[in-house]
Parts: sequence; C-alpha cells; structure tokens
Amino acid sequence: MPSLVCSSHRDHLTHHGYVILKGVIPKEVLTLAQQVLSNWAEEMIARWLREGLLTRPPNETDFRKRLLTAWQQAGRPHHERSPRRELVHLAPERLFRILSHPKLIDLAAELLDADHIVSHEIWNSRPKAPQQHFTDTPWHQDAQYFPEQTERRMVNLWFPLHRVDAQSSCLAVAPQQHTKGLYPSYGDSSGFIGLSPDAREDLHEVPVPLTAGDALAFTNMTPHRAMPNTSDSMRWSLDLRFAAHGDEDRWPLGQGIVARHSDPGLCTSLDAWRGAWA
Repeated sequence: MPSLVCSSHRDHLTHHGYVILKGVIPKEVLTLAQQVLSNWAEEMIARWLREGLLTRPPNETDFRKRLLTAWQQAGRPHHERSPRRELVHLAPERLFRILSHPKLIDLAAELLDADHIVSHEIWNSRPKAPQQHFTDTPWHQDAQYFPEQTERRMVNLWFPLHRVDAQSSCLAVAPQQHTKGLYPSYGDSSGFIGLSPDAREDLHEVPVPLTAGDALAFTNMTPHRAMPNTSDSMRWSLDLRFAAHGDEDRWPLGQGIVARHSDPGLCTSLDAWRGAWA
C-alpha cells in the first residue's frame, strides 16, 4: 500500500511547522471516536437530568446537535473542557484502539522518520459548542504545557469528525514561527496557557479547513489556536500527539502508550494503560 506521507509533506512540516494531510484518517478511527464521544455526551445528559438541569432528554438525535440542544436547555453549564479521564473511564478499549491504531502510528512514524513510536499521554478532545467561550483555546504552543519536552521529536495530529472551517472552529496556525523557540507562558483570561497579547500581534493567521478523514499535523512548537465556533452545531475533534520512542529516562511514559517497537515486549498493553489511569 502506498505511503500517505511523502517527502514534500515532511518538508512542509519541517519548514512551515504544519502540514495538511488529506484523507489519511481511517473510517474505523472516525467511527470509534464518534462512539467514544457519543457515550460521553449521553453521560453528560444523564448528569444534567440527575442534577435537575433537564427535565427530559432532548428529542434531537443528530450527533452534532444532540448534546448542544441538551446543553442549551440545561442553561449552558460548564463541563470539562477536555474530559480525558471521563472518556477513559467510559470507553477504555475504544480509546486505546484509537491511540494505538496502526494507521495513525504509520503516519506518526513517517512524519517523525522513526521506527519506534509513543502515543503521548497528553491528548485532547474539546467538545465545542457555538459561543462556548470557555473552550476557546487562545494562541499557544503545545510545548508551553510541557516545556521540559521542547527538544523531544513530536508531532501533533488534529482531526475533526466532520467538515470544519473558520465558522465551525477549525484550527488556525502561524506558519514558520516554530523555529523561534519557546514563547514565555502567559496566563490567558480563559484559564488556558497562551501567548502574550504582544506576541499574538506579530502572528500571521492561516485558518485550516478540513473534512472528515483529513488531519492537520504540526510540531509542539507551532503557534496555533481554535477559531471561535459561530455555526449552529457542535464541533467534535480529536487532538493526538506522537513522539519518537527513546530517552525515556528523560521523558517518562506516564499515561502514554509505547505503540510500536521492534521488541514487542516493550509495547504497552491495554491493561497496563488502563492501570496508569486508575
């Protein structure tokens, strides 16, 4: 089977800090992701019913609008902006299959030009409703959240479960800024870590619209942000990180997964990964 990543993709990632990969996310991954996130949405609806914020479940059945309808009817309550632990608790097997999926590991291996791959412990899914400002991630570098790993060979793979554009909260990137080093961390009013207002003024914003099956790959040093959702539907996406395996004394595995290694005995099992989240 031909590779989905070529030298021009790697060159674009190296020189611009990001690359758009069309049609690389397998349908199985998208299906698993929708199942995982649907489970979480139903748990949130059940929670709001228990708390008396809802009197009955919404009649809406569409995946992109069911939770949105319930959230609006419940009075737009706050919830976890990236409910990693809740997702692991609700669907550990499906999440493990996503995080260690051979096709995603193939992509990471080709982008990193590495044989041994770790699925990083920090991954996100931010259910983003229209005008839901507490999920508006500001301009930031991923490395601002783990500055001790700035020298680590990493790639972020962000992909939506449906079409996204500048109105439905696609990501925006700042090309060719990833070589300028780590910006000082700035405590944004949103509660996220971000770039200072002065640093943001110098960035050239490039929105990246995608369709289901596409992915945006970028480095842990690439400034990026989520554009506001001004559509009439939820935005659903996954944000995964991968790293070349090696020097694990310096970068402990934590809740990550050794997803590919020439020694199968070093690969992380489902039970071991689930135990790390216990």
